[in-house]
Amino acid sequence: SQGGVRAAPGAAGPLSPGAAGSSGSPEARAGFWIRLAAQVIDLVLISIANGLMAEAGVKNAGGVLAIWVLNGLYYIGLTANGGQTLGKKILGIKVVMMDGSPVGLGKAALRWVGYILSALPLYMGYIWVGATKPKRGWHDLICGTKVVYADPAVAARGIVYTPEDE
Repeated sequence: SQGGVRAAPGAAGPLSPGAAGSSGSPEARAGFWIRLAAQVIDLVLISIANGLMAEAGVKNAGGVLAIWVLNGLYYIGLTANGGQTLGKKILGIKVVMMDGSPVGLGKAALRWVGYILSALPLYMGYIWVGATKPKRGWHDLICGTKVVYADPAVAARGIVYTPEDE
């Protein structure tokens, strides 16, 4: 279908998610369900860390602040250093800028703020990933990112988007 979503042909060579979209070539983006699974993995890991902090006696207002700082460091730090939280790394997806370049520290911080904004109105900013062809949540739209498959061979078996889908 013209400008739409289509399955990648089996005979096609691997797609390069790093350069995809910048030259008008198709790319495979991570969709709603794999991104949700990565988020669940991340939330389990963060919950364990938060639980350990609570067991260590970090329970007052300072503890709440410490938990927010830990969460921010986790998401911002890992996104800015390789584009992958542990959940994304396990599932083989990563965050890149729209031109395929790595996400810097400032954009990773803005993306984390975007996570909060995406969650506020009944998680609509996250649901947006599954409801739109470009597969970008509000947090992606705010800072100009997309989530792609880290391994081009896996990406070749995914859903293909063309620049016209933006």
